[in-house]
Amino acid sequence: MTVEITNKKELKFIGGEYAIKKGLFNAKVSDSLYSELLELLSLSDLKNLKTWPQVLRDAPEYTLEIAYDNQIKCLKTFLLPSVCGDLIHYLYAVPGKVVLQKQEEPIELHFQEIVANILIQSILTKIIRAIILLVKMLLWRKKNVLVL
Repeated sequence: MTVEITNKKELKFIGGEYAIKKGLFNAKVSDSLYSELLELLSLSDLKNLKTWPQVLRDAPEYTLEIAYDNQIKCLKTFLLPSVCGDLIHYLYAVPGKVVLQKQEEPIELHFQEIVANILIQSILTKIIRAIILLVKMLLWRKKNVLVL
């Protein structure tokens, strides 16, 4: 099961074998459901959220990806931290609380775009920092060159 909810209150849902519905769907999320999501995200303490190494053979692996404040929190684990419990229940339940519109064509998830944009910003920031450092070094060298 894949659920993506954007800040425009658009839901994209890909249902697999054990999901509420099988297939590709779009939906609009109500104001109250979106507010509930924001509340659960705030309670999940995203900045400090971590997992630990786990090896389980009889449990599904979860991937929880959340893009917020130009950051991405990605957890890939068998057992999610208990602080995420209500958030996970919400994500399982939300497809049953909206009117799902069946999609025949593949759904384009925007998460990849968000990841790409954040990576580009991060790379550009590192390049700019490197250029500033290089300029500072050149200026320092120019000041400290001995003239004979």
